[in-house]
Amino acid sequence: MKNGVSSLEISTPSGAQSGNTLIAILALNLNSAQGVSAPAGWTTLPGYPVVRDVTSLWIFQKPASATTTLERFDFPSTNARGVMLAYRGVRSIREAHQLETGYSAATITAPSLTAAANSLIVRIVTLSPVNHVRVAVPRDPLSVRYDSGLTLTMSMLVGDEPRSQAGASGASRFVSQDNDQNGYAEPYTTVTLALEP
Repeated sequence: MKNGVSSLEISTPSGAQSGNTLIAILALNLNSAQGVSAPAGWTTLPGYPVVRDVTSLWIFQKPASATTTLERFDFPSTNARGVMLAYRGVRSIREAHQLETGYSAATITAPSLTAAANSLIVRIVTLSPVNHVRVAVPRDPLSVRYDSGLTLTMSMLVGDEPRSQAGASGASRFVSQDNDQNGYAEPYTTVTLALEP
C-alpha cells in the first residue's frame, strides 16, 4: 500500500493462497480518460471505473497464485491510493456504487444491495482532495481492512462485515472529517461489494 506517481506497486496480502480471490482497489485523482494499465491476469469488475470529473475509482480482480507477491499498476502521472485484499471461497462479486457531491452535510452513505446468504459485504469510500485533509470515519460496525488516514492526495477506507442471511445488505454510513474534527462532505464515491460463496 503506497502513494504513487505514474504507478502503484501493491503487495499481495500476507497469507494469500492459490485459489483466493485478489481484489485491487485504486483511487486516482484524475478521470477515466486516462486509464490504468493492470498487470496480466487482472480484470476490472463490471461497471468500473467509477468516474467523477476529477477522480476515478478502479476495482480489479484476479485469482491468487503462489507466485503473486507484488503487482504494478501504471497510469498517467497523478496522485493515487491503492490496496490489495485477498478473500477465499468467492464465486461471484455483486456490486453497487454511487457518486455524491455534498458541501453541506458530512454524512456519507454506501448503498445497499441484495446479496446471497453467507456473503461478505465490503464497503469502500474515497474522498476527493480539495483544500483540507480529509478522513472517512465509519459509523457502522465494520472490520476496517485499509484506511489511508488524513491526507490531501486521496482518502480511502475499506471495511467488511459478514452477512449470514440472503437479502438486502442495508446501507452503511460514514462521516467525513478534517484534521480539526470538523464535519465536511466533499465529492466522494461509495461502493458496496458482496463477495458471494
